[in-house]
Amino acid sequence: MPMHQPERELTRGSDQEELVHILWNSLPSHSRLFNGDPISDLSHHAYFEYYERIWGRFVDHGEGKYVAIQNRAENNRLIQDLMYDKSRQDLLAEICENRPGSSSADTFKNSLNLAARMFAMVAIGAVPHQFRPRPPLEWQEGSLRDFLAQHFCQEQVMNHDGVKLPKAFNGWSLEKIGRIRIMFTDNLSDHLRLDEDNSRLYIFPFVSFLECERIKGYV
Repeated sequence: MPMHQPERELTRGSDQEELVHILWNSLPSHSRLFNGDPISDLSHHAYFEYYERIWGRFVDHGEGKYVAIQNRAENNRLIQDLMYDKSRQDLLAEICENRPGSSSADTFKNSLNLAARMFAMVAIGAVPHQFRPRPPLEWQEGSLRDFLAQHFCQEQVMNHDGVKLPKAFNGWSLEKIGRIRIMFTDNLSDHLRLDEDNSRLYIFPFVSFLECERIKGYV
């Protein structure tokens, strides 16, 4: 006879599936990835791991005292509101309206930053008491879509005309020949970033998520 999962684990899984539905099922059913696979064939396991890491940093850390929203289903509804291009000010006002006098302004901001991180996989807003060598992005006003569009529209600085790389050039070549270590990051704004000593190159490996954002027009 199969063992039943604890109720908490079942709820967590269903909330994650609901979020996947919010993020991916808003796409046209005929959408396909660059390799030709349909959207429906995607596995979301890697995103679930990211979800748990970010939830742990904001909510589980400090037993939830740093955020106003500690319920996963309610967090999903806030993420869904981000899709309607509401302004940051309006979203904060709605969070505050639902919790009159029960939370501080900082916990409202932290909850909104958590939702924005889950929605865009970009390090937006600081995690309480977490040290990062590189400061996070600060979304201060307007919609999240406008903020991301402004951040990712930086003009090309270097000219790569005439540069041709052999087909054999890959990550192994960078590490063995160029002595550049490849590091994976779950922060899209760190993609292709070199450390100050130019010895580590950060790569955002969540290709299916990036394609999802591209189809929705966020990046």
